[in-house]
Amino acid sequence: MRDVYIAGVGQTQFGELDRDVRQLGADAVQAALDDAADRASVSRDDLDVAFVGNVGGPADRQRGIVGQVCLREAGISGISITNVENACSSSACAVRLAYRELAAGLADVAIVLGVEKMTGVSTEEATGGLAAAADVARESDRGLTFPSVYAMRANAYADRHGDDDLREALAQISVKNHRNALDNPRAHFHREITKDDVLESPVIADPMRLYDMCPNSDGAAAAVLVADDFGTPNNAVAIEAAVHRTGTYDQATTFGDPGKVGDVADVAYDRSGLGPDDVDLFEVHDGSTMGELLNYEALGIAAPGDGPEAILSGRTERDGPAPVNPSGGLKARGHPVGATGVAQIAELTWQLRGEANDRQVPNATVGLAENAGGALNGVGANTTIHILRAR
Repeated sequence: MRDVYIAGVGQTQFGELDRDVRQLGADAVQAALDDAADRASVSRDDLDVAFVGNVGGPADRQRGIVGQVCLREAGISGISITNVENACSSSACAVRLAYRELAAGLADVAIVLGVEKMTGVSTEEATGGLAAAADVARESDRGLTFPSVYAMRANAYADRHGDDDLREALAQISVKNHRNALDNPRAHFHREITKDDVLESPVIADPMRLYDMCPNSDGAAAAVLVADDFGTPNNAVAIEAAVHRTGTYDQATTFGDPGKVGDVADVAYDRSGLGPDDVDLFEVHDGSTMGELLNYEALGIAAPGDGPEAILSGRTERDGPAPVNPSGGLKARGHPVGATGVAQIAELTWQLRGEANDRQVPNATVGLAENAGGALNGVGANTTIHILRAR
């Protein structure tokens, strides 16, 4: 297996944007290519393969061959282009596929794109599009939504561990991520909020409130990957582990560790030779604040039942010992579902290079990205974890 490096990254602004999928995708690809040209002398002519993550929601009519359309717009054609749909984990899975191709010696240079257009349609249309990432006939058609899944996970957590600090902890996660996003120029939201703002926002699915949930966003992110035979980029960031698993779909679920994130993390830690204490920052899938809290425990940041303490003590703040979502996370950076996985990789790359400006985590050398996608029977359909390290 060859070493694989991140040679270049790029990301558009996230938010409600007046651009379609092809424009968003082309802009992110161009930014990543410009970065790779500076760091590793990569050009379009060097690209062997492309993998493109996109869910294909109702906000853009281009729901097939999205990769071919976006890459043509960026001047790229005549190579292998594979489109990947795996719900919110689509582009994280695309990164893993590109990594495996390069590590196995089947290609030397790959570009990965994640792109999604989610705004410009009604809430009902957007919700219906996202609901297709569950079992439509057995769950979505019967009213099960992702906010309600997170609510059931929160209530199950309270039954197991008590709810004395849970509601306050969830509110603080939202406050933290909005505050982090203030220093991210590409974030969807640039507005500081308070705990009272969260606790007084409308109930979506008890106990989850509006400000517990991430927004629908437009945006794209891209990364250029190179195998070591091509050369080592300046200020190199290496992929130490790329792991993907589906959940285990029992007939009944306890809403324990949704998607078996802890099991996937164990594999990623083992493959990288690292542990949670070696990780300097985490970018995790906070589709809701409850999602982030559960990840504290699944990833080894906190012991079972101690998730609330991790945020309330400041452990997961940007200046804490285990910073989580310094980008603002899905909650405030935004969540264009097909783009989120690569956006996490881009954020870790900037952090590990020391290029994250006002949101920089000091002396960061190892980062972990966890990206989830979809659910069946309340259990995560996909969990993808990447561990990156500065070389």
